[in-house]
Amino acid sequence: FSRLESPKASSAKSSNSPSSSPKIRERIVFSPAPTSFQQYRSKTIPAALAARDNAQAKHSNYKVGACLLAADGTLFTGCNIESDCYGLTMCAERVALFKALSSGTTQFVHLACSTGNGGPSCGACRQLLAEYCPEDMECVFTAGPHGDVIRRLTVAELCPDPFVLEKVAAVPLIEDAMCAFHRSTHATARKN
Repeated sequence: FSRLESPKASSAKSSNSPSSSPKIRERIVFSPAPTSFQQYRSKTIPAALAARDNAQAKHSNYKVGACLLAADGTLFTGCNIESDCYGLTMCAERVALFKALSSGTTQFVHLACSTGNGGPSCGACRQLLAEYCPEDMECVFTAGPHGDVIRRLTVAELCPDPFVLEKVAAVPLIEDAMCAFHRSTHATARKN
């Protein structure tokens, strides 16, 4: 495949100043039906490793980088950003996903996450991946400085029973039966 970059990205690379760290949005041109996920991994894993270098893990020192590949070939990277108010901390996967969604991209084909030990996504990230990514999308988790693949899962394997409204709405809820019971009990109590 070939790599196309915006002129802005090329000029950012040529500058030697430390403030011009490459903020590259790459487009990858590849055959429409790749024979293996290796084509995806060859782009997402190095990008996730690079994103990990930007992680702000001042409390845990557990640095994570992620790269989400859009169906059009655009790479969206993210890193974990910790806050003194722990609840405000953002995971790398969510940063990458939010960057993609906020730019209008909604079709995704691959995710790579890079950590020191290949740890998988947290529950919040799994939930959001299940909401916005295809169930059969491959997610790889790498360890170490070279991006050795430790885990390879689909979104459905990461989050087998997500709370997704389209799916939940199709299932009859126990609350419906309970509400009917409570209404009849309440009506009987008013009569007495």
